[in-house]
Amino acid sequence: MIVGWDIGGAHLKACLLNQDAQIVNIWQLPCPVWRGLDELHQCMQQVTQELTLHVHNQPLAHAVTMTAELVDLFENRMDGVEQIAQAIAQWIPQAKLYAGKQGFVDISQAHLYASLIASANWMASAQLAAKHYAQVLLVDIGSTTTDFIYVRDGQVQNIGLDDAHRLQEDELLYSGVVRTPLMALTPRIEWMGKQTNVAAEYFATTADVYRLTAELAAHHDLAATADGKDKSVTATCRRLARMVGADVESADTQVWLALAQAFRKAQLELLQQSLERLVHRHNIPQQLALLGVGAGAFLVKQLAINSQRDFMSPEQLITTQDQHLLDLAMMCFPAYAIARLAL
Repeated sequence: MIVGWDIGGAHLKACLLNQDAQIVNIWQLPCPVWRGLDELHQCMQQVTQELTLHVHNQPLAHAVTMTAELVDLFENRMDGVEQIAQAIAQWIPQAKLYAGKQGFVDISQAHLYASLIASANWMASAQLAAKHYAQVLLVDIGSTTTDFIYVRDGQVQNIGLDDAHRLQEDELLYSGVVRTPLMALTPRIEWMGKQTNVAAEYFATTADVYRLTAELAAHHDLAATADGKDKSVTATCRRLARMVGADVESADTQVWLALAQAFRKAQLELLQQSLERLVHRHNIPQQLALLGVGAGAFLVKQLAINSQRDFMSPEQLITTQDQHLLDLAMMCFPAYAIARLAL
């Protein structure tokens, strides 16, 4: 049996597969590493303890990818990789670290391959997709970021390998469906029939938008709210109202729902622009479908409609008969991919 770990700066995700590549269980835990490595230790302790309920003394391997090295707890990415590797080693000393095209390396070699280990989880998803599809455009919209991955002739075509170059090439966009501040989507928004300036303050996030539009499932909605308050409809509308300098009591819920839909449209336009630049750069044919994964796969469907492309869901990539586990695997796709590649 094998566990694929994806250690992010905001969430820890782990996927347990049996020897037949069937999903046994998936974990997704809030893990704000920027607060300190104690957050990571607590999450790893919880998962490793719960693993014993599923494994029953069977041999167990661990494969790990990470993006948490980017958080501002660390001096730089290399420092982050090394500190996270040391934390992992305390719980699973036999773990292998994923170093992209280099493959899997021993955890003791983290310092030697830090530049390849850092934020390589997208490559795990890309390599798994390339094993199953000769041609595909994989779009992974997560809580914080969006990855655009192009596979042609069974080979990953992306130009950038690290985050800096992927951002330059429109292969990475810091825009997700949970944690993205709404002020990052647009400087102006339509509200009450007029264009209005958006408050450049951390008043609300995309989770507020998709919670109100009923597109964000509760088990995807794990991050804290911008004001630290609850996730009720009223509290959600209150945060949205602040984005346009208003109080929630000044209008009914339908007005705030319309505002949420306007922010949804603004985010889709950002995603569409990055997608179109990528399509132009690689001359991607119109008949190529979009394969959507991540907590924001529902937005990939809309991107496909807007782009007049077919949409594909990754069910044929994922070995399970359990609908809940399938949904979690789609949301935690790099953790699933890393386990499959290691297996």
